Amino acid sequence: MKPEMTKEQKLRGMVEMLVSRFFGPDGLSSSKTRLKLVNREMIEPTDVMEQTIIEKMLEFQRVGKEVFCGFLGEDLPAEKIHLLIISLVGQCAYPMFSTELLRKSGLITGPMNEFCKDLTEHVYEFTINALENMRSK
Repeated sequence: MKPEMTKEQKLRGMVEMLVSRFFGPDGLSSSKTRLKLVNREMIEPTDVMEQTIIEKMLEFQRVGKEVFCGFLGEDLPAEKIHLLIISLVGQCAYPMFSTELLRKSGLITGPMNEFCKDLTEHVYEFTINALENMRSK
């Protein structure tokens, strides 16, 4: 994240990065075989995958702390930051793991590139609204 970016731009960047990692051309869901491997690794991680996931999540925590503290203040407890990160990741990951079922049930109807744009915008707006609500309390 560039220091000159606004907190809103940083949050949007986080969401775009997640959607891209999950749904992009080289993303985790780019093939059924890759997605099955990811599912299996999430349930029973091998040592290598566990270390890779932990490293990615540590970096995401660093960025998330910067972004969420930008919205809610530097004294934001670590536990709250963790929950916000889990929420953000979950909003983007669930559709990745459930794409086929979401399509069959009619919840995803258009092309994936349009869905990804819509998902990015939705998660960004949903999170901004939640953060504004939290800030006002």
